[in-house]
Amino acid sequence: MARKTDNFRRTVTGGLHPLSAALPTPAALSILRVLANINARLSLRQVGRIAGVSHETCAHVLAELARSRLVEIHRIGKSSTASLNDGNAIISELILPLLDRERQMVDEIGRDIDRQFAPLCLKVVMRGVMTGVGSVDLIVAEENLARVRRLAEETAAGLEERYGFDIEFRVHTFADAPLELV
Repeated sequence: MARKTDNFRRTVTGGLHPLSAALPTPAALSILRVLANINARLSLRQVGRIAGVSHETCAHVLAELARSRLVEIHRIGKSSTASLNDGNAIISELILPLLDRERQMVDEIGRDIDRQFAPLCLKVVMRGVMTGVGSVDLIVAEENLARVRRLAEETAAGLEERYGFDIEFRVHTFADAPLELV
């Protein structure tokens, strides 16, 4: 019996939609990001570690992506390496441009956050902002505290509304900032 998600992915012609094959799960997207950002053959363990998924999940997802001819698995003795199949049109014409635009967008968001808060803060520390789930620590002088808190709330709401990002803004004075930030 086919799962509902399989039925959902089917097109009217009965075939699998190309992006459904490429991006079936968050793990697949993370793995494709790793392979696109590190333009080299990586061991399956390296890919999993960098993507933040278990070795077993990584091996399973890579096998699925290889069946769809989106990645190439190369056996070297007892181990295997993986790389994107740049000759595949879905990779070269859809996935790589999409991931490039994602990188540009995230860089723009980081620059905008820095540009917006740097004049008001003693220090701006961004963590995990590239993933869309992260935090921004803002260390401010006491006189800017209320203004920066208001701006941080507005910025967090705007990022969530526009991009679906869940970025936590934490505002600290120099006196109450965690030591690792100072």
